[in-house]
Amino acid sequence: MANSKPIEGAAPFQIEAHSFMISASGQGYTLGFCAYYSEDDADYTQWDEPVPPGINLPVVNAPRSCWWKCIGNTDILTAAY
Repeated sequence: MANSKPIEGAAPFQIEAHSFMISASGQGYTLGFCAYYSEDDADYTQWDEPVPPGINLPVVNAPRSCWWKCIGNTDILTAAY
C-alpha cells in the first residue's frame, strides 16, 4: 500500500481504492459509508460490525469514491491504500 491519508476524528473522507487499511483507534468506532458527502451520521450505512479499540481495520471490495466516516472516533488515524 503506497499511499496514505490522515483521518481526523469522525470527519468524512474519501479513498480512491477498492481496498484500504485503517489504523487502530484508542476508543473504537463504527465505520460508515455514504454515496455522497454528508456530515450527518444518519446518512451513513454501517460497513460492518463496530471496530473495538486497538484493532487495525482492513476494508476490502469497497466501492470507490464513496464517503467514509469513523463514527465515534476522536483520534487521528491513517488510511493506507
